[in-house]
Amino acid sequence: MPSPLSDFNILPQSITFGPWVTEHFRTTADDRFEARFIDAVRSHVLPLLTGPVLSMTGEVFSQYDKPNHVGPYSVVKHHYDYVLTFESAAEKETVFGSFTYQKRDGASIDLSDPRIDNAASREREPEEEMKRIEIMITPKADAYLRNSKFNPAAGIISNYMPLTMLYWEDELTEEVTETWGDADKFGIYILLRVRCQLWKGRQPEPGHMKIWNQCLVTYLECPIFKRITVPQSVIDDQLALENETFGFLEESGYEPVNDEGKK
Repeated sequence: MPSPLSDFNILPQSITFGPWVTEHFRTTADDRFEARFIDAVRSHVLPLLTGPVLSMTGEVFSQYDKPNHVGPYSVVKHHYDYVLTFESAAEKETVFGSFTYQKRDGASIDLSDPRIDNAASREREPEEEMKRIEIMITPKADAYLRNSKFNPAAGIISNYMPLTMLYWEDELTEEVTETWGDADKFGIYILLRVRCQLWKGRQPEPGHMKIWNQCLVTYLECPIFKRITVPQSVIDDQLALENETFGFLEESGYEPVNDEGKK
């Protein structure tokens, strides 16, 4: 008989931690780190699943496990990502997200806001999804995306705030960033953010991914979708941009918020 969710035994060997490249991550993500992560899965994730769980696999990693991201003033060296897959007799449930962790006595891992892909999360009606896309992509943004032309010679731009990401001149013009209202440019910003997450091998928020997939079909010739795959040097520059920006924000005492306005 399948174990009840509360009694499901999470085996440490069912989760792959790392493998870690830098000394910082090797010493921080130690046995105590692994035990704290498993405790967080048990308390924060298992109660949210449909279950009953028969088996699970997972991985914990960091896109910032590189020598140029673990300096003394680095903030991103505390960031981790995870992907967990739980299988029951009825379905497969995937849970993913990010968390921060610093090695110190009493430190804990907060997985209280995971993203879950299962049958229940996919029950939204197609009409509701289309309404959401229409809200994100306003008529003004729609016209802009349809009329954008790919320019292989376009220069690359490093935007520190508010985007903290790289993009090209033919994707986002100064007119959009400087004169458009937030509602009109927000959908375009979402597309750039999803692409940035895909570059880094991260799983975008499911709602944003649905918008991306619909726009990919609708605006196939848009420059944003011509650079889904980029050289590793671009990804390294993106990670360096994030590291520099987050370091500055931490030093200035700024508390970033997420898409829902939560700190």
